[in-house]
Amino acid sequence: MDIRNFKPIYIPPLIHLGICAVALLAYVLPQQLQFLGILWVILNIIDFPVSIVAIAAAWANGVLAGAWIIVVGTLWWYFLSAGFSPALRKLRS
Repeated sequence: MDIRNFKPIYIPPLIHLGICAVALLAYVLPQQLQFLGILWVILNIIDFPVSIVAIAAAWANGVLAGAWIIVVGTLWWYFLSAGFSPALRKLRS
């Protein structure tokens, strides 16, 4: 992948995916990284419209709620950044 073709709209979804990965590692790895589990709570707050479904599903199926936050939350940030991209281009010109 050529770095010149990398679009800035990919940055927020990649940050979201990275935070999800670190938060999940906090649950899998030993006790030295368990304090990073708070990132999952922060993700639920930041992904507010998406996290409503995840919070409702977490009582019955936690794995499904986690997958929802990872997949739909990342897509949410992609669509947000794609939506703001034309507005930012207008401001720059």
